Amino acid sequence: LPLPTQQGYEITAGDGTIRTDLESGAARVRLRSRAAPLRAHLRCVFKVAEMGTFQSFWESDMQEGAAWVFIPILDGTGGSVSRECRALAPYRASLLGSRIWSVDMQVEVRRA
Repeated sequence: LPLPTQQGYEITAGDGTIRTDLESGAARVRLRSRAAPLRAHLRCVFKVAEMGTFQSFWESDMQEGAAWVFIPILDGTGGSVSRECRALAPYRASLLGSRIWSVDMQVEVRRA
């Protein structure tokens, strides 16, 4: 399958803190975890045959979003790194042309 496109690609840092608002003064913030997963928005463009392959991958390998799988992720280090990912919600697919699909997916990315 083709790699995710750069258009629409977005990474959000995971929140590893717990925040407690106090009646007066600054809120108390404590570190819960240094390994909070990143969140990434991925967009892939598929031809019809590739879309069928992706749907099979979603159902079997990804177990409809329940399983962790390795996906190439751009992580800001200058290249693509294969990282363990799991879907946060079902993917969204839209038809771009008569035989081209755009698939958007939100995933959580385990930190190395």
